[in-house]
Amino acid sequence: MIEPAKKLFVPLFPFILLSCWLLFELSFLKADPYSTLNSRDAWTDEGLYSAPLRNLVNHHYYNVTESDSLVKTPLFGFTLIPFFLLLGTHLWVSRLFVLLFTALVIFIFLKDKFLHRFGLLMLLLCFTQYHIFQYSHYGLAEMYCIDFILLSLFFLYRWGIGKAPNASLFLSVMFSSFCWYAKIQFAYIVWIVPGVVFFCTVKDYFETTRLQYKALLLTLLYIIIFALIYYRMWYIPNHRFFDYVMLIQGKDRFDVFSQIFDRIKYTFNLEVWVSTVKHYVYTLVFSLVGLLYLLIRKRGKHTGWLKDDRGSFVLFLFVFCWFLTELHKLYLISPPTRYLLAFFFSGAMLITVSLFMLEQSGKLAKALVSVFIFIILAVNLHYDVSAYKKRTYAIAAVNEYVARCNFGKHPAIGAWAPTVAWEAKAKTLPVWKDYMNYIAPVKTFHPRLVVSEANEEDSNNAYSSQGINLKEISDSSRTFRIFNYDLVLYWMNY
Repeated sequence: MIEPAKKLFVPLFPFILLSCWLLFELSFLKADPYSTLNSRDAWTDEGLYSAPLRNLVNHHYYNVTESDSLVKTPLFGFTLIPFFLLLGTHLWVSRLFVLLFTALVIFIFLKDKFLHRFGLLMLLLCFTQYHIFQYSHYGLAEMYCIDFILLSLFFLYRWGIGKAPNASLFLSVMFSSFCWYAKIQFAYIVWIVPGVVFFCTVKDYFETTRLQYKALLLTLLYIIIFALIYYRMWYIPNHRFFDYVMLIQGKDRFDVFSQIFDRIKYTFNLEVWVSTVKHYVYTLVFSLVGLLYLLIRKRGKHTGWLKDDRGSFVLFLFVFCWFLTELHKLYLISPPTRYLLAFFFSGAMLITVSLFMLEQSGKLAKALVSVFIFIILAVNLHYDVSAYKKRTYAIAAVNEYVARCNFGKHPAIGAWAPTVAWEAKAKTLPVWKDYMNYIAPVKTFHPRLVVSEANEEDSNNAYSSQGINLKEISDSSRTFRIFNYDLVLYWMNY
């Protein structure tokens, strides 16, 4: 009886772990974002990302210029609409959408007979990491984009081992393109698939034929096709607003010539050299050193260790290129935590693929890898469980309060408005000085509700700079403490 039960349990074990992870994530669907964010981040952006879509579903109109979110994230936005139509425009719906898509991607890795072990390591090492665990249940585009990168990796691996190579190559490029369709700021990953294919081609890791460059040419052709589709279907119709948003949002993120190392050091100390990430830094160094040692030892015995395992080579090269590309995030000026999510994930993936290759080299290496996995998992679960115990529901409370009001045709305005008006189904518009919806916003939009931080820092003083005293012109107001901010809700009487 024991042996048949063991044969049944062992194949199901990874899926049991995935189910446990998913159930744990579900317990956060209605909770506030975690409290260690270095900016407003998910507190405001979950609402802002969805605001144009909620306006479309609830009020049956579409205006891409009312907010800067949809023009940057068209694929994320439009694929979220069916969920809103089916389940309603609730915060938990947008979170569930991202979470289920992420779980599906993990399931695809676990189900594949070649990558099930790698998928298990990815689940244990990547998706339990504190930041990644949190963003897996946020209604934001970042994890959605990472999921597409993982699907691109999955199909490029299948191309590497010769499984339906033409179709796999097309799907790999398609999903990498969907990544930046989902958020244009991820356009930098476009080079990774052709880079891996190019390296495999010129290094002759595949059989040399007169068509050995066919895969590279097809890759470039597919990329051009998807770029032209985006250009024609999205950029051209919205190019003025698109360029405006990109110019405003990009101008303060980079400063090419000043304080390069000081800024990298600052971001590293603030975001990377912290308790929730530090153990990954140590493990990354260990795994890469171990992999380098193994490579040198193997090459001493016979040539082409990586050549003998094309799949592992493609995995490692893809993830290594991704990690190197993400290093530029450390150079950003005061990046929100979500901007660094792909950096954290690519680093965790580099550890995963390195340990995956190391454990195949012998019993001692497998034992050491198991120890590292256990330590990492234990540390991650400590922080994840701590986050579970410290859950708060401030956003849910203010949404319950706002939902009692009948807005009619009058909107709620302000950078926080989409966050506090989920349940009210009100039309919402963000307001930022010198950027969006800021010219005499009260007279222009006739809002029923104006939401602003007490010091107006969220809108860069969009109201007071124009002589608008919200307290004087409002019928009543109420202050909520949300995250680190005193949020004032000014009710206007119409």
